[in-house]
Amino acid sequence: MEIRDRQGRVLLNVEALEGSSLGNTNLRHANLSGKSLEGVHLEEADLTGADLSGADLYWAYLYHTNLQGACLRDTILRGATLRRANLRGADLRGADLSVDNVGNPTQLLGADLRDAYLAETKVSGAEYDEETLFPEGFDPRAKQMVKVSRPEKKPNWQW
Repeated sequence: MEIRDRQGRVLLNVEALEGSSLGNTNLRHANLSGKSLEGVHLEEADLTGADLSGADLYWAYLYHTNLQGACLRDTILRGATLRRANLRGADLRGADLSVDNVGNPTQLLGADLRDAYLAETKVSGAEYDEETLFPEGFDPRAKQMVKVSRPEKKPNWQW
């Protein structure tokens, strides 16, 4: 299967997308609209300006992924890991970031959502922490998001 950018140029060839490991991959401006990417590993990938509208990213692993300016309209992100993801200016209108089918939350710990479009985004039950950055005026508690604390590091005592 070919992954193309918005101009039709081939960025990458993969056997299958679901469950693939595409970490550290350059997918800038990729057109993944409507694709099934359930369980895909895209940690530290560059998806700047990519079109993921209507894609299924259920249980996707997007740790430290650059999604700046990406179109994620109506995308399923339930149970996804978006820890430390860059979602600045991303369009998340109508996206579903709520809990998955077994009650696991979407994780937004340390994510940067500044200037993201969150109108009609489902975020009930999604986890965030003190390092998560939201658009000005966005109230995560009013949207029923769950604030979690990072566990304190215990000293490594050596006697």
